[in-house]
Amino acid sequence: MIGLNLNASENEFPRDPLVAILISVHAAADAAHLKEALHSLREQTYTNIRLFVYCDGPLCPEHETVLSIYLDNTKNDILIRGVRPFGLPTGLNCLIDEAVHYAEIAYIARMDADDISLPDRIRLQVEFLQQRPKVSIAGTWCVEFTEPDVPIFYKKLPVDDFEVRKFMLYRSPLVHPTVMFRRSVFEEGHRYDVTLKMMQDYELWARLVNAGHTISNVPEYLLWYRISSGFFSRRTGFRRAATEVNMRIQYAKQAGLLAPLNYLSYAAFFLVRISPVWLKRFAYMHLR
Repeated sequence: MIGLNLNASENEFPRDPLVAILISVHAAADAAHLKEALHSLREQTYTNIRLFVYCDGPLCPEHETVLSIYLDNTKNDILIRGVRPFGLPTGLNCLIDEAVHYAEIAYIARMDADDISLPDRIRLQVEFLQQRPKVSIAGTWCVEFTEPDVPIFYKKLPVDDFEVRKFMLYRSPLVHPTVMFRRSVFEEGHRYDVTLKMMQDYELWARLVNAGHTISNVPEYLLWYRISSGFFSRRTGFRRAATEVNMRIQYAKQAGLLAPLNYLSYAAFFLVRISPVWLKRFAYMHLR
């Protein structure tokens, strides 16, 4: 293991710098979807990558088979096993802590265990960050789907820094499994908040933006984002709705963007969040 060099600059990395890709998987994950996700990473046109996988508790034999096929010890892929399920933020923080020990890793990317990265995803994100030194985190646009190869929504997100900050008043500016960070973000000590049961990604984006970091998106569809059967039912309930609205208000206050009219939008957002699943599904698909 190479020791961490906190004084290393971006210019010290090679032209094709090493990218660590963080994935967390748990026992309830579909092994076939995990296979698709890992296969899509092995098919990347950018090959200087290293997979960092966290097992969030014991897995099924089917998962273990997939991991044995796609993780490559000769490429120094990393597998970390949690003794019991601790949740996504804990798993990602463990992987981040491991990744920053390797001084040759320039970028740290995310991927979920059921999504599919297009072949040029990592290459285009690396090029995007290399060409924009002021950008700390870059996501991508995505194609939402349920059935294989059947798109249900093409999701665009803002690229311009000012538009990102405005967008965050109401929605997340990044699709979490598409993001790529500069390692310096984590060398500053930033991590996911493990005390949060929801919206850990939005909380991290808000904290980073208010700390002066710039968020952007590669304006291309580079990931197929799976809408699972429980996608809408997980996004309901009074407590969750109140938490989400409060997070957005706190972000707006800290960013100096809170205005009286914002509260009307937050009220509408709250009503949608506590609405029945069928109405929430309709709003998600037709009112974005």
